[in-house]
Amino acid sequence: MVYEQNLRPAEEQHQPWLDRVERQLLAAYDLLEAEFAGVTDGWSFGERPMQADITAAVTWRFTRHVLPDTITTGRYPRLDDLSRRAEALSEFVACPIP
Repeated sequence: MVYEQNLRPAEEQHQPWLDRVERQLLAAYDLLEAEFAGVTDGWSFGERPMQADITAAVTWRFTRHVLPDTITTGRYPRLDDLSRRAEALSEFVACPIP
């Protein structure tokens, strides 16, 4: 979507493909949101973030950064919360998105 919307000339963009990829992206985030349903105040597998938490937080933040108009605010509260908690960790603070 980033390539199609930002790097290809408008007259060459293929809207049906963009629509399909957006549906796939939202479906994936719907499933990921459901996976984090049981996570309330910790991480998905305990007291500290594991690979699943880190990967989800990084991809979520990246998507929000490069496709800010694609994800509706409030649609994914668990992923928003996960990202907020992860972004507060010193490891994330040390590597901000420019």
